[in-house]
Amino acid sequence: MNANVSRLARVLATLLLVAAAALTTSAQSNNEQCNRYLNEGYGLLRETKYEQAIQGFRRAVECDPTNVRSRLDLAYTLLSSGKDKEAITAFQQAIQLDPENVQVRSQLGYLYLHQGQTREALGQFLEVEKRDPHNDQVKTQLGYLYDKLGDKQRARALFAQVVNSENADLRAKARTALRNLQPAGGGYKEGTLVSEVYAAPFYQQRFGNFIAPLVVRQGMVLESAHGVEAYASLRLTRDTRSTAGSAPQIYSDNFLVAGVGLRARPFKNNLTVYGEAGIARNLLQSSLSTVRARSDFRAGVYYSREWDSVAETASPSAPMKLVGDVYFDASYYSRFRNNFIAFGQAREGLRFFQWGQSSLDLYGRASVVKDSGRDFYNNVAETAGGIRFTPWRPLGVSVSGEYVQGFYFGIARPGEPNPYGSRYNDFRLMLTVGKYYAKE
Repeated sequence: MNANVSRLARVLATLLLVAAAALTTSAQSNNEQCNRYLNEGYGLLRETKYEQAIQGFRRAVECDPTNVRSRLDLAYTLLSSGKDKEAITAFQQAIQLDPENVQVRSQLGYLYLHQGQTREALGQFLEVEKRDPHNDQVKTQLGYLYDKLGDKQRARALFAQVVNSENADLRAKARTALRNLQPAGGGYKEGTLVSEVYAAPFYQQRFGNFIAPLVVRQGMVLESAHGVEAYASLRLTRDTRSTAGSAPQIYSDNFLVAGVGLRARPFKNNLTVYGEAGIARNLLQSSLSTVRARSDFRAGVYYSREWDSVAETASPSAPMKLVGDVYFDASYYSRFRNNFIAFGQAREGLRFFQWGQSSLDLYGRASVVKDSGRDFYNNVAETAGGIRFTPWRPLGVSVSGEYVQGFYFGIARPGEPNPYGSRYNDFRLMLTVGKYYAKE
């Protein structure tokens, strides 16, 4: 009996060994076949035969569905051949097999972005951040995504983390993003005190005139989500050429205006709606302007945006990167004969010198102004080329010089013709100061 059991055990063991050997041989054969498919795909890929390479990688995937490498080879080849939707499916399947692979998740995130699938991209980059929480590149990308989806608060929080990154390029991008995300009043909590100073004194060679406009605002944020802000303002414009007396010549608005206002950003961008009421005091009484003080009501919309992704440098450099800005304003002014005036400007430049937060830019500028009251000086277009020096960006100060060509539209109010002809040239030198403070 015992001998029979022993013989049976030996037979079973032998059968198991034979089966194991057969399985091993089959697996080796299967692996060899899978590798052949992969090598065929690589060879075709080197010959840029993408369609045939894709078929080779598909066969490798079918041969071994659990092989992450095969799926990634297929995904990247699909991506290279422009088959983005199929590539997305292949990357998704690879992630299911290897969910901790942050590189593949990032690639899928960028692919979603390319397809305009913002929320899907956000999901992938959030998964990457969970696995790599100190990756500033990922935080920057998440900041852009939250900004695009309208969550400015989360976007600002992420960019604020990146401004101290060891990567100079990411630091510059984060600072630019924060500037664009925090226009006047936007995003600060209720009760935050805000202050703003803007001055742009400039010299006009054309008239030998120096004009000094100044705006100061002091206010408080009333509502955070839409940047609703109440404020008191002081506006001043004075020039050196305008004269009073019996034969006055007026080259700018020589008034001091004190007022109160309300402004808000109703949409999730930099568009601001505002309204102000104030008293304007005449600084240059003449036969044309005998009143000492008058009411001043104004209301309208304005929009501004700038782009500047040039990284700081520890030593002088010539980055040769594009920088620029746009500005638009359309407003009603009671004091200017109930006039509606619109102004738009675009400026594109080349950063050819950078050292830390100091820079030098060459730029081109185009602007246009149009009104409803037919004042000749409010119906003009300009093109200009200039150079701008920013000594230290946190100061909010820059100096620029530009050569200007202007074109009047041939519009004039009856009895007030344009005395300067249809075209003009000018050289201007300007100091610009713009600073916004918030104290939460």
